[in-house]
Amino acid sequence: MNESLKLSVCMITYNHEKFIKESIEGVLMQECEFEIELIVADDCSPDATQFIVESIIKEHPRGCWIKYVKHSENLGVMPNFVWAMSQCSGDYIALCEGDDYWTDPLKLQKQVEFLEANPDYSIAFHNATVIDEHSSVISGSLLNPIPNEEYTSLEIMEGGVIPTATVMFRNNLLCLPKSFKTIFNGDTFLFALLAQHGKAKYLKDIKNSFRRIHKGGVWSSLTEYQRLKKGTNTFFKILKVIEVKYKPIIARVISNKLDNLLKMHLQNYNLIFFIKDLCFKYILEKRYKI
Repeated sequence: MNESLKLSVCMITYNHEKFIKESIEGVLMQECEFEIELIVADDCSPDATQFIVESIIKEHPRGCWIKYVKHSENLGVMPNFVWAMSQCSGDYIALCEGDDYWTDPLKLQKQVEFLEANPDYSIAFHNATVIDEHSSVISGSLLNPIPNEEYTSLEIMEGGVIPTATVMFRNNLLCLPKSFKTIFNGDTFLFALLAQHGKAKYLKDIKNSFRRIHKGGVWSSLTEYQRLKKGTNTFFKILKVIEVKYKPIIARVISNKLDNLLKMHLQNYNLIFFIKDLCFKYILEKRYKI
């Protein structure tokens, strides 16, 4: 393996004083043959997150891996993520938010080894266990059923589940558009952009990461209707920036989501939204010949 390789771990955090220590320690325990930098972007947390992170930097033998910044004002989830990504100088980037954590000390080594040996893949990921804010297991597997060992670019773009806290990708593939800061489903958008450059590999021999669901989670606080609306909007924005040859695929995903939205509009007697989205669906299907 190239000894000059460097890997960046991108960790955004806000009000994660209960969880941030476990998240950071999951990174610092990694055993690798390359340099690691951990970018911790604190979105102006009013809790004790700063004290905890700075204590780890001072006291942990690998505290020098951490590059910690606390913004002077709250940017919001996606602007903070874009900022953190811009600070990543590694050849590869791994993601882990401040309320999730890793359990396999060889996770990063295994993923880098695979991507180094397989240039036709843009993403490497694995499974995650879902837990609540008290660390009680909700589901032993976020990926249910267990996925195939590889996914094509088309399958990734259609919105297949890749646990965010398990993913690694090549840093030189990505140029985030300005619209990225305004979307809600950042992981879906990110994976669609990466899928333009190659397949995704599921590495089953990496121990599960832990994905935490809690009251402070942005996604978990939404209703099914809100999730569907925001998810559909994300795919509309993907459609604007994706390569031309992939646009019909994204348009088909949007059309399917609009079908479900139309049903919900009727159930909630939202006739104005029903007519609006019905028109969007008609125009989309006509333009892309779905």
